[in-house]
Amino acid sequence: MPHLDPGMVLGRFVRKVQAGFDMSAPKSPKPQNMSKKRSLQMPSFLPELTRRASRALAVAAVATTVVAPQAQAAAVSGQGTWETTLQGRNLDGEANTFEAYYDTVLNITWLADAFYAQTSGNYFHGRLAWDEAKTWAANLNVYGVTGWRLPDVKPVNGSSFQYSFSPAGSTDYGLNITSTQSELSHLYHVTLGNKSLYDTSGKVQLGFGLGNTGPFSNVQGGRYWSGVEYAPTYYLAWCFDTSDGFQHKEYKEGEFPAWAVYPGDVAAAVVPEPQTYALVLTGVALAVVVSRRRRT
Repeated sequence: MPHLDPGMVLGRFVRKVQAGFDMSAPKSPKPQNMSKKRSLQMPSFLPELTRRASRALAVAAVATTVVAPQAQAAAVSGQGTWETTLQGRNLDGEANTFEAYYDTVLNITWLADAFYAQTSGNYFHGRLAWDEAKTWAANLNVYGVTGWRLPDVKPVNGSSFQYSFSPAGSTDYGLNITSTQSELSHLYHVTLGNKSLYDTSGKVQLGFGLGNTGPFSNVQGGRYWSGVEYAPTYYLAWCFDTSDGFQHKEYKEGEFPAWAVYPGDVAAAVVPEPQTYALVLTGVALAVVVSRRRRT
């Protein structure tokens, strides 16, 4: 049996789907006695449906030859910038653990647990609709620290959103977005050094997906909510897919994980525990006593 190239199979499928609605394609001559029929129009949803089908088939095709990267996700030393740009932050008073990581490039703090809505016991399955996710983040209290939000998405070009698809990271809807304007995409591609499904030229690349999770725990493969509405359509919001590096839109009613971030360095907001104050005061008192004894 000849070997079938997954990319070729995928290409044939997409071309066949599109050809079914290609009004410029040659048509068979109609019998003279048939009444004139109304021209077939392309449904408005077809381009998006075709794009999603293409992504799904590409993932499936590559998965037949390689192990799904997210199944082996772990901290990968030397991949990405995370070892130099993420600084651990202690929130619970335990010196040996970090509950958050300050991103020195984005000037935000990521919660160390990327599935905290579930692991904290607030939500059984940990997946929320968009409005619910925003409310959860806004009301989050992590060891006394409040003021959390969902990751931000701003125009890559710094002025206005570009909604056309691009595999090169040049628009806001697509793959390989390394701009700091998209916090989740920057974390995925730059900080953690993960690859998108397609390279910048639009070709499927091996090794894509969530291979490196850095110091974070419980990072899920799949879509994560951003905190920004998709402006052209009020019932959609921006999201980012960690399984293939794709920033796109989703219905707000969809239920996906939410990753909380804190604007700026959370270290400035950490309030020492009462016992910490007690130790400090005890130290000051001892210093005063020692100083007085020396004088006498």
